Parts: sequence; C-alpha cells; structure tokens
Amino acid sequence: MNKVLKGLMAACLAVCAIVCVCFAAACQPQEELTKHETYTVKVLLEDGSPALNVLVQMCANDGRPGCAQPLEVDDQGVAVVNLKSYYDNGSTSFNVHLLDIPEGYLYVDEDGNPYSEDPIDNDGKEVNIADGYSTTITLVKAPDTEKKTFLRVNVRLSVTNPTLSMTFDDDPESDYYIPENGLYEFKAADSRFVLKSQRYGNVSCGNSSLVYLEVGDTVEIGTADLMRFTLFIILENIPTGEQDSPFNASNYDAAFIKAEANSTYHFYNPEKIDNGMSNTSVQINGKNFTATVDGHNTTSTFVAVVGKGFMVKATDSANCLQLSFTRPNSSHAVEVGEASTFEIPLVNTSLEGSPVLEWITGENFNITFRTEQAGYYKIALSSALASDGIYFVDLVANNSVVEAVEETKREDGVVVNEYYAVYYLNAGTTVTLEFASNGDYSSLDASDSISYTVLAELLKNYTPPVIEEE
Repeated sequence: MNKVLKGLMAACLAVCAIVCVCFAAACQPQEELTKHETYTVKVLLEDGSPALNVLVQMCANDGRPGCAQPLEVDDQGVAVVNLKSYYDNGSTSFNVHLLDIPEGYLYVDEDGNPYSEDPIDNDGKEVNIADGYSTTITLVKAPDTEKKTFLRVNVRLSVTNPTLSMTFDDDPESDYYIPENGLYEFKAADSRFVLKSQRYGNVSCGNSSLVYLEVGDTVEIGTADLMRFTLFIILENIPTGEQDSPFNASNYDAAFIKAEANSTYHFYNPEKIDNGMSNTSVQINGKNFTATVDGHNTTSTFVAVVGKGFMVKATDSANCLQLSFTRPNSSHAVEVGEASTFEIPLVNTSLEGSPVLEWITGENFNITFRTEQAGYYKIALSSALASDGIYFVDLVANNSVVEAVEETKREDGVVVNEYYAVYYLNAGTTVTLEFASNGDYSSLDASDSISYTVLAELLKNYTPPVIEEE
C-alpha cells in the first residue's frame, strides 16, 4: 500500500512540476519585436555582380515628407539607409532614387522603361515596408543605339582642388560632349553651384541654369555647399526662346545667353510648375538686358507674374546677357515680444483689361517665430492699408496645426486691417503662422507695396474665454 501511495505521490509531483514550468513560461514577458530603423537596398548589375559607386537616396511618399541623405553602396552593392525618423512619423512608402549609375547601364521599372536620371523628374522604384525592409535593384545594359540626351558629370571636389574643369567637345565619346554650339541646361542634383569661364566670369547658377556653350569652351564648376554632387547637362529638348517655344521662367535660377544681333528671347511663367503645384511670381534681375513686360521696356529688376510672359534682348555692344530668377520672399521671422514691420509688393496679375492687383507671393504669407516657454501667445497683425482684409489661415507648431482659443471675429462682408489670435504653445516650439488677405487694393498701383506690422507676445495671467454651448 505504501509503495502504491508513494508511486501516486511521485506521479502527482511530476505533473505539478510540469504544470509549474509551463505556467512560469507563459508568464514570462514575450521578447519585444525588433524595431526597424533602416531599409536595405542592394544594387546589382545584369550579370549579378554588385554595382559600385552608386548613390542611393530614399524619399518618402507619405508620413514625414522629404528625402534621406544619399548613401553610397558598399563593395557588395548594398546601402543600409537610416529611415527611423520617417518610420516614427508614419512613412510607409518610399521611392528609391539612384545616382551615379555605372556608365552603359540603365535603372528601369518593372516594364523595362528607364527611369529618368534628371534629378527633378526621376521617381525611381516605389517600395512599401508592408513588403519588408529590403529590396534588390538590377541595372540593365543600355542599348548601344541609345541616343545621348544628357551628360552626367560626377563632381568630386577637395580643399586642394575646389573646382572641376571641363572642356567641351563635339566627339560623342569625349567626357564632356556637346553636339554643337548652343544653349544647354545645367542641373545640379544636390547642390547650388557656381560657374567660371572666360565668357561669363565667375557667376552663380543656383541649382538650374541655361548656359550658352561653344565647342571648345572650358568652364570650371564649384560649390559652396558640398564637395561632391552630380551635375546634369541637358543636350536637347530644351525650349528655343522663340515666341512659339518660350523658356520656362520657373525652371531656372539663372540664364547666360549669347547676344545675337537683333535677337529677342521669350520667357513664360506658367500657372503650374513641373510637379503640378501652383506657381508663384518670379523676380528677374541681371546684366546687359532690356526686357519688355506688359508692353513697357525696362533695364532694371522686374517681376514675371503667373500666367504672363516677357521678352528680353541684349543691350548694344554686350556679348552676352545674364538673368537671375528669384522667388519672392514669402515669410518673415520675428522675435517674441518685439514688434516687427515688413512689406509685401503688389503685382498686376491681369492678362488683359483692367489691372488686378495681388501679393507678389501669391495667395498667402508666413510669419515664423520660436517659443522659449509654454503658455498662451497672442499674435497681432496690422496693415497700413485701411481697406486691407487680413485674416489668419493656419498656425502650425512643430508640424501640427494648433487651434486658436481666441481670435478676431470675421463677419460676412466686413474686412479688417487688424487681426489677432491667441494660441497655447509648448516651450521650444517652431511656429509658422500663415495669413492671407481679401482686401481692396484699388487705391494702389502694381509698383506699390503694403506695409504690415506683427507682434507675437507671451501673455501673463491669461484666462481663455469660456465657449458657450449653443
């Protein structure tokens, strides 16, 4: 009997031990899944070998906007791109851009169509993290019969060699090929650049410029921003400047055009830019030019408004005309507690008939400031024009829209030239306040400006008004 009891007791203890072990295992915290911070891109050639010296850049399609810094692949053709800040802000879809593709190869989509290597138009392969955190891209050999439409120059600078010298040749096999004398479009993928030549001297080209070149010309390219960037020189398919093929004034930061006898060049500022976004007016300055704008001639700074064109020709005895294109300033930075005044110029946006005056910046203007401490902030804005109709559109703090707890009441049919709003803001916040106007500018001319005064201040002992429920 004792043996039987002992056997039963041993069996029970064994079962209990198993149950306890299983229970303890179930109660242990599960191992946390690895949080992804990177995305891996592998770039191969058609034969399966790694593509070397390729730069990988990933740009978000959703969540946090923008692009990660370009990263060069390693000796296995692999680039591990840090996307933590994009993942943390909800980005799940990206385009993979490739720069510095080996000569003789193409970056193609799933249908075999090459992605444009133009730094502005190139979309690249779309990837989604729902499909994983890595992708492999295979470059294909370019057909031998492919026509050369652009020249890609990999600019590598150093402290001892701060510029890259290029002598242009009409031999298609040369490093710096141009088919003939003419205008060429220079685009830098990552940097603003400067150009130095005997014809133009030392000039600033921004990111994109029209440049007249002749076979045999030597130019030097440099930059104040980066020591390494990619320059694209478009060899064909740019407008001619004729009346039926005007240059797009919104595409360029500068233009350097050879002066031809009795030659007039036409420009147009379209309503939309290349990506479909609404365009803005462009301010033009330069040297050795006479411009015709709205039927009037000028040799000084002028504005090309949206939907309008203008003509330029070189002044007598000049060997080239130079133009610079700048976007009008559309924001004004202020310090909390200090009143600040700024001006917004007006332009005539009417294509014909009576003038229609609008801000040179388009529909809206931004005021920016930074908070040092949390609290209620009042932003007050006034216009020197009594018939102005200003109002606040949005206030964005650290990428989030903040609602006003108090503001000027807007009544139908009533415009005001003074407006204020109170917002609760956290400490260390970067603030952008967007405002607009629906006022009456009929007492002004297109050459006039409107003066505005703004004050952002931290309110002490402020109690927000009680909103009564209807």
